[in-house]
Amino acid sequence: MARRWLFLLVAASACRFSFESHDAGPDVFVPLAPITPSNSIDSTLTTNAGNVEISAITTLDGDTGEITGALTRAAGIGVVDGIGYFQPSTGLGVFTFDTLHVDPAGELRFSPSTRSVVILARKTFIDGHIDASGGCYGTDTSCRGPGGGNGARGGTAATGCGAGGEGARNGISTRDGGGGGGAGATNGAAGGDGPPTLGGTAGAACISSQLTPLVGGSGGGRGGYGGVASMGTGGGGGGALQLTALERLEITGTIAVNGAGGAGGPGSVGNAAAGAGGGGGGGILLEAPLVIFKSTTVLVANGGGGGGGSHDAEIGESGAAGTLTTAAAAGGMASTSTSGDGGNGASNAAAAAVGKDGSTNGGGGGGGLGAIHVRASGMPTAPAVSSPAFTFATYQ
Repeated sequence: MARRWLFLLVAASACRFSFESHDAGPDVFVPLAPITPSNSIDSTLTTNAGNVEISAITTLDGDTGEITGALTRAAGIGVVDGIGYFQPSTGLGVFTFDTLHVDPAGELRFSPSTRSVVILARKTFIDGHIDASGGCYGTDTSCRGPGGGNGARGGTAATGCGAGGEGARNGISTRDGGGGGGAGATNGAAGGDGPPTLGGTAGAACISSQLTPLVGGSGGGRGGYGGVASMGTGGGGGGALQLTALERLEITGTIAVNGAGGAGGPGSVGNAAAGAGGGGGGGILLEAPLVIFKSTTVLVANGGGGGGGSHDAEIGESGAAGTLTTAAAAGGMASTSTSGDGGNGASNAAAAAVGKDGSTNGGGGGGGLGAIHVRASGMPTAPAVSSPAFTFATYQ
């Protein structure tokens, strides 16, 4: 893909280098003062890294450094086949490149690692997709994005810094509480009641707006599970990504760290279950001396919808995963009018919605909204979509 030239100038009066970018508009000069990466990442980790192009689905494991798919790299610390991987601190996995280009057909995915992921390069161009959302790409809605929290599954409670609470179980008859939604940078929402049984508590907001530390969204709580052997799983929280370019970061494609939807309540004649909570949106930290968004750029950290409550053998509908727009992820519909619908996930449109109460079983609460933060020498033009709206700070 052709790139516009950057014209280097020497400003004699200032005694430092600057460059003019035609992408940045006419007569715009951005100083080449070095950027210090956030979260104490050493910029020299790019030494000996090579140029990499991603042209199809490629999966990075933030815990081991292994890369699979269209591009491969063996697990291990250091530079392997021109790609670096380091663990500078607990909770972070850092992949390094000289230049990284995700082309229009390319997609970066991530294993459900415990570590948040940092991508450090001299220059980075994202023309395709980066997806660090919860839900393991539809194979397991309870699994986290990198650095996020798992949704509740079976007898294991949801995890993350602001996990949704479990809906209470009646234990005698139908009337179970829905699971609470996981948090992001905003609160999740409480699960609906199956009176007198209470829904799970809302996850409390725990992601910093500047993403220091780098933390992902939290998992949704499971609904009260009645007399069924299986339990509805909470939605996994969206991951945490930091993209640091030492010179230039240009994004024309999509970056998503959405929460997954909570499962609908499983059915059981006479003692069905409540819906589970949605996962919270994660975090996107973008930083470079020059950050460029285009009219096609999409940045999303939306919460997942809560699952609908069930009644008898009829299963509640699962909540939707966070969207690629500013619209809320829909909560799942209850299986009948006597159970509660799941609450919508958070987005720019609205806060996470509480699961509806039901005369039988409650719906799961929606997941909270994540965070998007940009550090650059100047404010970039607005992307096509930013949900939530990104916050901005100069790095100098």
